[in-house]
Amino acid sequence: MKISVITACLNAEAYIEQTILSVLSQKNCDLEYLIIDGGSTDQTMTIANRYKSQIDILVSEKDNGIYDAFNKGIRLATGDVVYFLNADDYFFDEYVLSRVNAQFDKYPECKAVYGKVIKVSDLLGHQLAGHELSEASLRRGANIPHQGVFAKKKVMEEYGGFDLRYRLASDLDFVTKLFLESPDQFLYFDETISFFRLTGASSSPVNQQTCRNEQAAIVKKYFGDEYAQQLLQNVNMNADYYRKWVELLLCDSSQSASSSLIDQDIFDVAIFGTVDMSAYVLADLRKNSIRVHAFLDNAVAKHGSFIGGVEVHSPEWLKKHGLELDAVIFAFEGKHDEVVQAQLSDIMSSDSIRCISWRDMINWSLK
Repeated sequence: MKISVITACLNAEAYIEQTILSVLSQKNCDLEYLIIDGGSTDQTMTIANRYKSQIDILVSEKDNGIYDAFNKGIRLATGDVVYFLNADDYFFDEYVLSRVNAQFDKYPECKAVYGKVIKVSDLLGHQLAGHELSEASLRRGANIPHQGVFAKKKVMEEYGGFDLRYRLASDLDFVTKLFLESPDQFLYFDETISFFRLTGASSSPVNQQTCRNEQAAIVKKYFGDEYAQQLLQNVNMNADYYRKWVELLLCDSSQSASSSLIDQDIFDVAIFGTVDMSAYVLADLRKNSIRVHAFLDNAVAKHGSFIGGVEVHSPEWLKKHGLELDAVIFAFEGKHDEVVQAQLSDIMSSDSIRCISWRDMINWSLK
């Protein structure tokens, strides 16, 4: 199958060349490459024009945001499959499209395939992201990065492309609709697709409230108001803790949230939680030289990966290593602590493992 790779960009001179080269380096595939620029005023188009002879479609004109640019790319694409690689992202290696093509050849009836991505942050380094979709995860608004998704063009056309009512979360709308309608034709494969820099609009703190509101609207659309309210409540529940955490780090040079653990003789821990929050907790623990032996995660696809140089393991790791720890730190943004604590008690066949929430650390530090 021909795969149309679409790069939407605007004033992307810092990374656009790396993106272009990662696309043009793909081997053993039928590739069409489109760059849809929104009217850049920096050197983006100067850089892109260096490779004009290798780019199938190169457009530069004002648009109405990233999903408008994506939809324009869908209309112009001639491939069987479409994929969106933003101008600050790049492929994992030169055989990504070849491996994706093999999936479509193996499962010709599938409508889309998706894999994992590696999030790249100047502060937190590389983090593996992506998971096998489930209705439960989508009810929580837990999307998969669009940089891991390849969909047949005819499917996207049937859906009318991306819904422009959502400025930042329209990919969640598309993924949810496709999964609910055709779960058996939306295939996960255990491969890493791309590196995803956390520099885009949806990652900006300025846009976080808008993004969360759109996620809640999409969850309400497909699952009802109850789940949308749960999503918003989880965010509100954490707001005060985030503020106090920042106050500790910025206003008291001798303090961090994990300082409270030292007072309780806690020096060796594992972390169980979501990727981003786990990385934040790790950074705080390292300020006090608290040793993090492992990250724990139920997602099999993440086992063997690393966050900040610490390996991710199954919770079953505790059977062999639990007695080496003073505590397991929970780093969940939602209300998962009680369920996970019960899981760990079953694994350890007792309540011998101490479990502490990141919120507990902050509360104790403020006393």
